[in-house]
Amino acid sequence: MKKSDRIHTLLQQAPADLHGHDPRYAGFFTLFDQGFYYEAHDLLEDLWLRSSCGDYFFYKGLIQAAGAFVHLQKNRIAPALSLLALALKNLRPFRPTYRGLDVTASVEFLESSTRELRLDPATPFQILVQRFPEWAKHLGREV
Repeated sequence: MKKSDRIHTLLQQAPADLHGHDPRYAGFFTLFDQGFYYEAHDLLEDLWLRSSCGDYFFYKGLIQAAGAFVHLQKNRIAPALSLLALALKNLRPFRPTYRGLDVTASVEFLESSTRELRLDPATPFQILVQRFPEWAKHLGREV
């Protein structure tokens, strides 16, 4: 299946209540919360590649966070840590909130996960995932 076909299929499964957000943006959080990190990455990448300057780095940071979780699923700690660092660099300037997302809380979680993984690279992936706030449930209305 071509990437464009996968994105079309993912968009058809997007949540009904988008709070005024682009379906690719809202769908990213839904997929991420369900543990489909690669698919979340693909869906948001389609929006990121068409985005303006400001949104570009915000979307890039979210995509990098999803990529880090893909690596964590595969127990590849070093690449996950590299992507977490890049995600944090791109997301921090958007605190406290941006596009309905509590960026401060997201950054705090990514920072604590980074610290924990650096202290103990054997930290089980499922423990990190259980601590992660469900992004889709907390995505506010587009402002």
